[in-house]
Amino acid sequence: MNFKQVHKIRGMLSFFECMFLNGLTRKTALSFGDESVLCEIGSFCGKSTVCIASALTELNKGVLYAIDWHQGSPSLPGFNTDKYKSTYDEYLENLRRFGVGQRVTTIKKMSKDAADSIPSKIHFLWIDGDHEYETVKKDFEDYQGKLVGGGFLLFHDACWTGWEDPFRVISEQVLDNPAYNFYGLMWNTMVFKKEANHTCGTIKYALRYLCPAVSGENRSLFKRMCSAILLRITSLWTWIACRP
Repeated sequence: MNFKQVHKIRGMLSFFECMFLNGLTRKTALSFGDESVLCEIGSFCGKSTVCIASALTELNKGVLYAIDWHQGSPSLPGFNTDKYKSTYDEYLENLRRFGVGQRVTTIKKMSKDAADSIPSKIHFLWIDGDHEYETVKKDFEDYQGKLVGGGFLLFHDACWTGWEDPFRVISEQVLDNPAYNFYGLMWNTMVFKKEANHTCGTIKYALRYLCPAVSGENRSLFKRMCSAILLRITSLWTWIACRP
């Protein structure tokens, strides 16, 4: 897979997140086999979709359910997506261009209306839709019950970022949840594995303190610098300790 080409698709994933998503998809598909079911909430123009589906295509295993209403989002600054009539055609063209469409089931709905369209058992859940607190919370509550043991739960824009609400949901719903164990951080993505929670108290405390301390839309330059440093340190640790 040519990650440099995939990274050119419009979207907010970093180059390293693209690689990580692809690798974690491989790990999921190899663990759960031909019946692997993956779900992403928030496709935009298909950057994450291609990263995930390309691994499934190369392994010839599994299917990705890609949920997005393709009418933009006011929570994506810098792209004016609240003004877009549709990102759907661009999304479909990217699936076609990278030859991954056969592994993707596209669900053109808002995530709150799409849960019944997803199989009852999934092995990978990527939450990257609207980033407002109530929406992230509902996405987690509506879909996490479908995630099987050993599956992966991922939140985008959860750490070292201008958004604060995704981590607020994580802090309230996931960090102390006995069914989710902290797995790692890759750039702005936070990952958990559905298994007995044995995350040490120090990691929980550090996340609860550091993520809000250096995140937020109106961060000072000092906080932005701290965020950039933490982003690189934690990503390197995850790549070494939890490389897919």
